[in-house]
Amino acid sequence: MNKTIYADLCGAEEYWAGMTLKLARSYDLAGLGWSVLGGDGAGWVKEGCEQFGSRFQLDRYHLNRELRAVLGADHDAMAEGKVEQACQIAWGLGRKVKGEQAKRIAGLSSYLRDNSSGLSDYRLDLADREASLRRTGAIERNVDKLVVRRMKNQGMSWRIRGVRRMLCVRFLYLEGALKDRLQRLSRAPLPAISASQVHQVTEKVLKEKADNWLEAGPPGSHHI
Repeated sequence: MNKTIYADLCGAEEYWAGMTLKLARSYDLAGLGWSVLGGDGAGWVKEGCEQFGSRFQLDRYHLNRELRAVLGADHDAMAEGKVEQACQIAWGLGRKVKGEQAKRIAGLSSYLRDNSSGLSDYRLDLADREASLRRTGAIERNVDKLVVRRMKNQGMSWRIRGVRRMLCVRFLYLEGALKDRLQRLSRAPLPAISASQVHQVTEKVLKEKADNWLEAGPPGSHHI
C-alpha cells in the first residue's frame, strides 16, 4: 500500500541519491529506526544498505529459484519451505558429486556465500516481531509490472532518454499522480520561441525538396 516507486538507468551512487530524495518526500529518514532492503544479490543493491543503514534480505524468489535448479522442486526441504536447511544440503552435496552437477552446486554455493548476510528471514531475528512484517516476495512482480511489460514488447527499441522519460510516466501513473501532473502542465505557459528560431525552421523547410517525404522508407524501429 502507498508504494513509492523509483527506477533509473545510471550508476549505483546516482541511483541511491535519487531514491533517497524521493523517499524523503514521504518518510522521515533521519528518524528511521531500522529498515530492510531486499534484492536479488546484485552488488549495487547491497550498496543501498550503507545508504540507509539497512539489513540486507535476499529475495526469496531468486533464492528459491537457485536452490530448485540444483535440488529440484520435489526435495523435502524445498517442498516444506525450509530455506536454511536447503542451503545446508546444497553445501553438503558439493563434496559428493562430480561433473556438471558439481559445477552447478559450485555456482550455487558461490551465490549463497556472496549473499550469506541475507539468507535468514529477518522477521525471525526480531525479538518484538509483528505479524504485519512482510516478506520481499513482491519484488520481481513489481519490476515486471513497472518496467518489463512496458519496455520489452516485441519490436520496441529505446534510447536511454526515452526509457527514463517513460519510467517517469509509469511512476506517476502507478502512484496515482499522473492526472494531477498533466493538469498542472496544461496550465503552464507555453515556452517562448524567438523570431530567429522560427526563421531558421522555415528556411530549412523551404530549402528541402517538396517530394523528399514521398521517397522516404519506413523506419526500422520505433524510438521514443
